[in-house]
Amino acid sequence: GWLGMLIVHRDLKPSNMLVTGARDVRLLDFGIAKLLDRDGTDATHARTEVRAFTLHYAAPEQVRGEPVSTLTDVYSLGVVLYELLAGDKPYRLRRQSDAEWERVILEVSPPRPSVAVQRLAEAGQLEAAQARRQARRLRGDLDNIALKALHKIPARRYGSVEALARDIERHLEGRPVEARPPRIGYQLQKYLQRHTWGVALGSLAVLALLAALGLALWHAHEARHEAARAQALQRFVLGLFEHAGGAQRSQGMAMRELLSAGARRGESELEDQPRARAELLGVIARLYTGIGDYHEALSLSERQQGLLADDEGADDGLRLDAASQHGRVLRLLGRSQDCVARMQPLVAAAQAREDDLPQQAADFYLQFGRCRRMLGEAMAARQWYERAIAVRRDVLGDDAGVAEGMIDLASLESDAARTGAAIEQFLAAQRQVRARLGDRHPLMVEIQRSLGVLYLDRDQAADAEAILRPGLALALELHGPNHPSTLAVRRQLGLAYLKLGRLAEAEQALRAQHGLTESTLGPQHRETGLSLDALGRLAMERGDIAAATSAFERAAAIWRQPDGRFLLDYGLADLALALQAGGDPAAAQTTLAEARRVRIARLGASHPAVGDLDRMTGELLLGAGDARAAQPWLEMAARLTQVGYGADDSRTLRAQLALARLQSIQAGSDGDRPLERFAAALPADMSLDTLRWEAQAYAAAAGCHGGAGDAGDRRLTAL
Repeated sequence: GWLGMLIVHRDLKPSNMLVTGARDVRLLDFGIAKLLDRDGTDATHARTEVRAFTLHYAAPEQVRGEPVSTLTDVYSLGVVLYELLAGDKPYRLRRQSDAEWERVILEVSPPRPSVAVQRLAEAGQLEAAQARRQARRLRGDLDNIALKALHKIPARRYGSVEALARDIERHLEGRPVEARPPRIGYQLQKYLQRHTWGVALGSLAVLALLAALGLALWHAHEARHEAARAQALQRFVLGLFEHAGGAQRSQGMAMRELLSAGARRGESELEDQPRARAELLGVIARLYTGIGDYHEALSLSERQQGLLADDEGADDGLRLDAASQHGRVLRLLGRSQDCVARMQPLVAAAQAREDDLPQQAADFYLQFGRCRRMLGEAMAARQWYERAIAVRRDVLGDDAGVAEGMIDLASLESDAARTGAAIEQFLAAQRQVRARLGDRHPLMVEIQRSLGVLYLDRDQAADAEAILRPGLALALELHGPNHPSTLAVRRQLGLAYLKLGRLAEAEQALRAQHGLTESTLGPQHRETGLSLDALGRLAMERGDIAAATSAFERAAAIWRQPDGRFLLDYGLADLALALQAGGDPAAAQTTLAEARRVRIARLGASHPAVGDLDRMTGELLLGAGDARAAQPWLEMAARLTQVGYGADDSRTLRAQLALARLQSIQAGSDGDRPLERFAAALPADMSLDTLRWEAQAYAAAAGCHGGAGDAGDRRLTAL
């Protein structure tokens, strides 16, 4: 081939490539080819004096008139490869002119081929279903191979056409490619694909290009430290999983035993390769996180951090991956302040490397935003979420990653008690996950749990049960019974049973998850606080006020820590109800006042959730017989909830019921009428049956006090 003779073609394009009937490839038009010295550059460093090349396929150094090398032809072949993969050129022009072509070649980074294919569909140039299939096929290796060949900086491209050809061969064989950092997790993914599901299918276009490149190989050899490290990691992973396969057949090796064995082997077999050992520890930590063993994941992650701290040559991609995983497990263990402190020093690196490490940067942004959210920093969290989503959507074309980010944004709406908006966003994320990933994806568990929480907030217990039951079944299938995600779904289902009055089922679900939550995450974890709060509500329904008060006090104490502050106002409100029921109205009022201060600081004084606490304050005053003091609280509650939640929301209707109770007391002998009017005006909705029953009971009681004792007594008996 021409490269074996150290010739640079300088005008590679489809019209200069001839494929014969025998599928042999011939290169044409060597009119502007240049002979190089043995070091791969022109002896005179001659520049491209006259534009004899085709601009559309020209490399940046050709456009600038700089010296050319074999890397120039690598770029041109990258353009051809891009066209074969995406069906379009790498650049879109504002106008058709040579000046515009020069601008985009020099300044614009081409989108990934998988993204370009989707844009063709959006422009009506390709059928949508075909575009989705093609994008899935291109995403990952082929995207990375094409963009590496098209790098603006020659040194960042493949070192030779042979290297480009080898990487395409690796992709077709399902082996790791060099166009991305050789992470052990990626090596493992390729191994499993190769030995479990077979070699991935390559497109005919790639095969055709490979045939062309096969005639253009030159025999330079590159000694690459990174390649050696990748090979060491690959050998280690193959040995680990081949050993595990035999152990599973003979001894039933558990996942934890396999991971523990992997960590031990890594310490010994990769002792002289600290960077490879750091990568291995990161992958095993990620797997421990996946099975819910956060404490072991943290231990391994911190060992990885120690290795990287001593390795000045570790690349930013590995450091960002490690920081994201470390921050994630710290947050899952309720240590979000530590997460922010550990990740903050790498924020600048993530931003600086976003263009060439988009996956690592997006993952970093998302984890950093989650830690900020746990500390109540909603605005900062939103900014990081939106940046992560933009990278995943516009650069990576990562539908699953976008759906994950949508869930995070919906969680911010839920935190802010914007229930309607949160439900809409979770449902949108659910549609995205179902369309792109199917119904059995772990993200579906989080969506179903979150929707269950929101439906319960709206007193839609039947709707909550309907979505939490399949959510629990999926969590059990994907995670097992003891995983924190499974326990969280089980807790919400227990609360749905509680709202539906099915106390036996509620008690079984809530008590089953509490001990496991506490032992898995620790007695001071925010999830343990949620479990205690749920048990407190169960005790209230059973009339065990002392047990309820104790559970609520413990939950509130947990939520006074930084990771639980966004839950504290809810815990204090529950505690106030228990104190009132236990005959201590003064303590109840003091506790409720603190809950209100915390909520105003978190959400603002005009938020409808503040109206919920105003209603509770008014109800406590009504219960103490002070209707005059209760009136401004209840009127404010009715206004805030009406404006914030809407007229038909159960929380608005509950505030109006409390105001109707006040009006019935003020009406004297006609006290039942405001309550009867309220009950009659309620929509015919099963979720409001409890509220309707309460209104009728209050009306009957008012009738008893208003002189219609017998009639009121009969109504109470019937109710």
